[in-house]
Amino acid sequence: MSLTNDIKEAIAANLKSSIQGMQILGYVRDQVIPPAADIRRGTVDYDRALEGGVHFWVMFVRVFVAGITDKGAQAQLDAYLDPDGSSSVKAAIESDRQLGGLVDDLHVSNATGEQTYTMGGSQMIGSEWTVNVWL
Repeated sequence: MSLTNDIKEAIAANLKSSIQGMQILGYVRDQVIPPAADIRRGTVDYDRALEGGVHFWVMFVRVFVAGITDKGAQAQLDAYLDPDGSSSVKAAIESDRQLGGLVDDLHVSNATGEQTYTMGGSQMIGSEWTVNVWL
């Protein structure tokens, strides 16, 4: 396929191996069944070292939980936002920082915190994590 697709699949595998019960999607969809995550590519910076030695990519992982007034969904999102622990999205993504040798390193640098998303006519809360990837 493509390097982008391979990276998305490897990040999805990290999430699936650590967080149970979450639907993981490598591409954006207009409807999801929460809890769910999608993975998107952000900016691509080529040739950051010498003559093509290092490339820097940004990937985004968005996680959606149930409706915006659901207290249980808010608590679930809080657990996903924790920096570590069994439900931590950051810890799950970083569980294999080289994605099985596919990349040199990755690091989750931040998350947006609680956001409201509208998908398929429904409002959900969620957050978006920024994943910095060095190739």
